[in-house]
Amino acid sequence: LSGGMAEEAGVESAPPRRALRFERLCSAVDLAVDETLRACDFPTFLEAFGDLSAPNRDALFDAYTQVAQTLRRNTKEEFMSISTENDVDGKLQRLEQLLDDQQELADGTRRVPASTSAPEESVRAEVVAVKIAERDRLRSVLQKLEQDNQDLHEGLLQRRSDVFQASQTVQAVATPLREAVQRVETWEGVLSEGSQGYKGCLLSVKKK
Repeated sequence: LSGGMAEEAGVESAPPRRALRFERLCSAVDLAVDETLRACDFPTFLEAFGDLSAPNRDALFDAYTQVAQTLRRNTKEEFMSISTENDVDGKLQRLEQLLDDQQELADGTRRVPASTSAPEESVRAEVVAVKIAERDRLRSVLQKLEQDNQDLHEGLLQRRSDVFQASQTVQAVATPLREAVQRVETWEGVLSEGSQGYKGCLLSVKKK
């Protein structure tokens, strides 16, 4: 039957063939789930409920079965979702095709097939690689300059802070010194006035 006739006849088309390595990967996931459930079998599950396990054994068995089925189903769905998102099956199929295309040698090994890329594609790839390397180099230089500029800015801020702290220290020391000078000047005035009064008294005594 042709494709159209098969559809009209209600014959379902066969699902696309999966890569052998992908099938093995699915089997590995199933085995991993089996090992997980084997590590926590139903008797172990019952022990977690203590005295409640005996009178509720049937209900707990149903709960355990549901949990195991849910775990298996969710794990499989999550694995398939990640595989589809990253095209794991397609990539493994291309890998297997590359391996099939390798030329078998006399010793049983296979030769890696020659590249089928056109010369201009190879040149373009080399140019892109050079541009990427130059971009990375310039980006590194820019980062170094930005870091040096940041260090310089922080250094200036630190010096400004040091100058400000020194100014505050000088002011803190100058204030009591200024007050001390003022007190000395006040005492000098008082002493000077006292000296003048003392001299006046002496002159008055001599005249008498």
